Amino acid sequence: PNPFTEDVTIRFTATENGTAIMRITNLAGQTMLSKQSTITKGYNNIKIESLSGLAAGMYMVQLTMNGTVINNQKLIKN
Repeated sequence: PNPFTEDVTIRFTATENGTAIMRITNLAGQTMLSKQSTITKGYNNIKIESLSGLAAGMYMVQLTMNGTVINNQKLIKN
């Protein structure tokens, strides 16, 4: 859900199998969380848990695979 309070699921479609790096950054560009995940071609979900320690506000999620950004999303933390 977006806005979220503690957990969030990032949904996206990938054109190939591989490893993706997901970064959550604040609006100043500071990395708040980084997670590596195995991705399969097609529809994917990455669940991120235990985000209650993040301050309320807006964050950006960037998903990079093989050096290419494949997804950008805005998240709002309540």
